[in-house]
Amino acid sequence: MAKSLRSKWRRKMRAEKRKKNAPKELERLKKILGTKADVVMEEVKEVATVLPAEKVLQPGGESGSLGAGR
Repeated sequence: MAKSLRSKWRRKMRAEKRKKNAPKELERLKKILGTKADVVMEEVKEVATVLPAEKVLQPGGESGSLGAGR
């Protein structure tokens, strides 16, 4: 089955976007790897809830997955 022009265009544009954003992503990765872990964890805490491993792996307590209340 032939590929549509639309899918070819999307693939092309995604590839160009990856090329354009690659230097920025590389710099961000180098910055994260170059800094202390505490600084990275502070950034992660702004985005997600960070729980200690003991609380997550604790048997009993809440049922099943963490996203059950959604």
